[in-house]
Amino acid sequence: MTSRPQPPPAASLAYAQYSGWACCWCAKSLLNVVGAVSAGRAHGLDGAHVLDNEVYACPACAPEVPQQTGAPARKWCGGSLGGDNETCVTTTRLTGMDAFAVTDSKPEGTGHEPRMTGSGLDTFAVDRARARGLTL
Repeated sequence: MTSRPQPPPAASLAYAQYSGWACCWCAKSLLNVVGAVSAGRAHGLDGAHVLDNEVYACPACAPEVPQQTGAPARKWCGGSLGGDNETCVTTTRLTGMDAFAVTDSKPEGTGHEPRMTGSGLDTFAVDRARARGLTL
């Protein structure tokens, strides 16, 4: 997989781009866009002030976004005894990296696909288990 281009310098971005409300490359609004993804961190300085910030790209400007592998999604369920009300989360490995797409089985989760690194997902799982008093 080729490396993704670095975002523009932070000082060159309009406020909406810098704030994550618009694509860092084409300035298209991301407020109602499904599929916007992190483009990385825009770096910069203003005197002693660090302007580094995570910025986002619209789907058209982010062709190198990692895609889900052909591996089947792993379903993690709980909260009921099955049936239509079962609460499930699925994880699917992304191509070429230790990262996952996370999806929700509930209708309100349709179209939303947060992505987490493998270590981020591990940290979440361990911290969540500890917060609930569960042992691993």
